[in-house]
Amino acid sequence: MKVRKIFLFSKPAMERERISEAIEEIRSALPSSEIFVQDDTQYIPGVRKIERVGDVDIVIVLGGDGAILRACKKVILSGSDIPVVGANMGRVGFLTFGNEKLKDMIRCLLEDEFKEDVKDVLEGRVVGAGSNTGYEGRAGERSKSREEERREGREGSDLLIYAINDFVMKGGDDGICEFSIFVGDEFAGRVRADAVIVSTQTGSTAYNLSVGGPIIFPGVSAKVINFVAPFSLNIRPVVVPPNVKIKLTAHKSSVVLADGKYEGNTRELEVSNTQKKIRILKSKNSSFFETLRQKIGWIS
Repeated sequence: MKVRKIFLFSKPAMERERISEAIEEIRSALPSSEIFVQDDTQYIPGVRKIERVGDVDIVIVLGGDGAILRACKKVILSGSDIPVVGANMGRVGFLTFGNEKLKDMIRCLLEDEFKEDVKDVLEGRVVGAGSNTGYEGRAGERSKSREEERREGREGSDLLIYAINDFVMKGGDDGICEFSIFVGDEFAGRVRADAVIVSTQTGSTAYNLSVGGPIIFPGVSAKVINFVAPFSLNIRPVVVPPNVKIKLTAHKSSVVLADGKYEGNTRELEVSNTQKKIRILKSKNSSFFETLRQKIGWIS
């Protein structure tokens, strides 16, 4: 693999010293490479702020699965399909390269000693997203009601968002909510629950797993519909094929999260697979089942 331009992405709270050490390791292995960072707050002599993510050859992520997901979002929004690789910074995640340290990881990349894990990307249509109706903002100021927006002619339009792990739709006031679920053109049912999760294979080991959902093996393209605290003992998660659209409607304004990030309020969310894919590079020695055993103690 030829690597000339690198976008070095790190979690916001990472110490400058650790970033500097990583840059020195990369420069040692790739002396002729150009290294770009996310913003000016991470400025280190000899590196530049990234202008266009799509112009680099690879994204190297310093951090865990959360940081890798955030880097993947930048790749999706850039419209490119450049590969993303997560360096082992002390914890092996489901998306990190493997047990190899940064220097060994770079050597594996240069010698083509890696495998490519292609991940599905979900697209969510937040219908009438508005200006975050009913959401308690970070500054503590509550946004205007849908009726107020109608009177002022500012009612929101649809919002397109993306997720690699999952979409979550939950009652806006953190209370129980009634959701109607449509799979394709068919009405699947109605459920009262704290939230509904629509997960990819990648997200099957995240929020979905924590509420009793199935683990889906990498390479299997599917979506999981799961529920948080359903008001029934008979409700179970269901797995559906990737080409089927899922629509969730709620009886009240509900919060929509994409990979854990707040995206808007709505009463209707449509979820479908896109043609976009994320290319995650993994060590040839990495094992999904070994990671399951290490991270969650699955079958010792």
